[in-house]
Amino acid sequence: MHRLVAAASALLLAGCVSGPPIQPPQGPTLIVDVANASGAEATFDFEFESEGTSGAGEALLPACRRETLPLSSISGSYRMRVDGAEISEGVVPAAAGEGEFLVIRLVIGPDGEVEAAAPVILASAPDASAAIPGCGQ
Repeated sequence: MHRLVAAASALLLAGCVSGPPIQPPQGPTLIVDVANASGAEATFDFEFESEGTSGAGEALLPACRRETLPLSSISGSYRMRVDGAEISEGVVPAAAGEGEFLVIRLVIGPDGEVEAAAPVILASAPDASAAIPGCGQ
């Protein structure tokens, strides 16, 4: 009986030992490349989950503009929404790593309808910032 109590105590103590510090995800940087041709701002949010880490974030998509928004490094599975409606979910490709960019291209039409292209992995970050001609008139 004494051995059983000692074994149970050892298991409880092992459960209290803290593990290694949580590391940031080792994946690509998420970039949203959005052309919002509607007259209203929209909200983009994302969440990801992988072994040992998870995260979430949000960005405001300005009306009548094309913008590229670098957000966060992500890994594992992800889910993305615009104004609460899910637009994309998937898994970060295993070959995508640090120093690369997972780019999601969004087009928000004048009526607010969202189209999302399939994500792509790029070696360099796209950079766009411009007003959309004739938008909001």
